[in-house]
Amino acid sequence: MMRALWFAIRSSGLWAVIAVLSALAALVMQRSPSYAVGSWLAAGAHGDELAFFLSPFAAATAAWTASVGERAGLDEQLSAAAKSRWRIDSVALVAVVCTALVPYIVGHAVGFALTARTFPPGLQWWLRYLVLGAATLVLAVAIGWLFGRLFPPIWSVVAAAVLTLAWQMYAPTKSGILVASGEPWEGPALSALVVRCVLAAGLIVGSSCLAFKRNDQNRRGRFVAAGLVSMFAVTLFSVQQSHVIALRVIPDDPTCTGEAVTVCLWPEDERQIALVEWFDPRLHDLPPVLALPDTVYQYGLLRSELVDGAGKVHIEPTGFDISETNRWSYAMAMSEEIGNEILEACPPIDGIGEYAFAGVVKWIEFRLMRSVTPDYRVSGAPPDMEAAWDEAKDVTENFSESDQFVWVVEKLETVVGADCPLLQQ
Repeated sequence: MMRALWFAIRSSGLWAVIAVLSALAALVMQRSPSYAVGSWLAAGAHGDELAFFLSPFAAATAAWTASVGERAGLDEQLSAAAKSRWRIDSVALVAVVCTALVPYIVGHAVGFALTARTFPPGLQWWLRYLVLGAATLVLAVAIGWLFGRLFPPIWSVVAAAVLTLAWQMYAPTKSGILVASGEPWEGPALSALVVRCVLAAGLIVGSSCLAFKRNDQNRRGRFVAAGLVSMFAVTLFSVQQSHVIALRVIPDDPTCTGEAVTVCLWPEDERQIALVEWFDPRLHDLPPVLALPDTVYQYGLLRSELVDGAGKVHIEPTGFDISETNRWSYAMAMSEEIGNEILEACPPIDGIGEYAFAGVVKWIEFRLMRSVTPDYRVSGAPPDMEAAWDEAKDVTENFSESDQFVWVVEKLETVVGADCPLLQQ
């Protein structure tokens, strides 16, 4: 079997395709952004992006390979060969699967090496993402082989690639077909992942069966082909609508760090510890009238229950959102936490709009970053909100530190009143 497989890869030129795609995958993963390194979930999800780009190519290659007998006019010779047509086509099908999986695994291996330098907890999540992307590629090969066996060669190649791309792009995020990011609070559920793999294996087996049923002109053969096509359509739709990415169970012992504010993190996201330590002295430098929260929990470590219009209860993650180890994200989230702490200690005066407090929160963000030029853009904010942000920017740029602190106190007096206990310090 292995000799036949190697012969199929070598004689069809797929070995050159494997080599080129593997080199490209390794190059892409070697240049992984910083947010995809240091966490097995992030590294695994980033590696799964390779499956998105490789899948249309895998489908097109499968369609082209499946139609080789028709293109070369060798259908009759292949059917009359000493070895069964099913065995010949199965070897070619496995060769296409290898063409898709080898570059994908090479890319994932490079991502593994980058994160293995620190070797954080949670390696099993990287493995789950690896298997999830592999299942997507196998499904793409099955789609391509189906098209190659049922439709004219050139048309089938284009249609298989386009359909696979559309199938991925319009799949819900929770389906795991197109993984956007590897956030620590969610990941591939093991049971759903097993089902996905079984379905992918089933479609590949169905593809190989279709290989020798296509030329069957009797009624039974047509019924088998129609049944297989129906199975493909139902299975692919089910896969697209299924939820593989699910909320993780909250750990009993999150990783907590920080002195000014204790920040509790997912254990698998320990790369955020350096970010917490970087902001710690800056939190100490804030004026004492600003109430700092004792403890904040990373997003997903807290859950809230939401009831929709039909009375159905939904569990939603909540908490302190640190987006991809980004400092501006941390500063914005922490400034909002401090703002909530202030308003909890001193409710705002009736009639004072929310925009009056927005400038203080934005100033805290600028103060933590020692900068007024965020790396993000906000559009569509109300004019009063933008005016408050502009005022905070002007104060940060042009006022001395003592004058900035006076401005903060005056703003707080306007929002919560001079009787607020925080202002008595």
